[in-house]
Amino acid sequence: MSDELWLKVKRLATSRGIDLTGIAENEDFKQAPPGHRPTDLLSDAKAVIVMAVRMPRGVAMLIPSHVYLSWYYTANRKLNDVALEVAMLLEREGYVAVPIPASEPYDLREELNLPAVI
Repeated sequence: MSDELWLKVKRLATSRGIDLTGIAENEDFKQAPPGHRPTDLLSDAKAVIVMAVRMPRGVAMLIPSHVYLSWYYTANRKLNDVALEVAMLLEREGYVAVPIPASEPYDLREELNLPAVI
């Protein structure tokens, strides 16, 4: 990826509220186990873009809770929305991109043993 395109990606992500954006080249995954390499998903993958949203320390102190659960879903929605925007930017630039969901599609309430919110 060119430096110019990388700057476009970072600017887009930052403008949408992403706190941290990074890139790892495909060769950085040589030691990753099978199933965890970019080429396992996209055979000619060249790099992986990663993004993060900062969690307020106060929210982290409340794990597990409904407050944390709400923040978790909000953050993942933002990450997913921006991942889609970045993927579309990359594809406009001639690349093939696969936006990966921020978390698995499972019910976090079950993982945290929280009652369902009614």
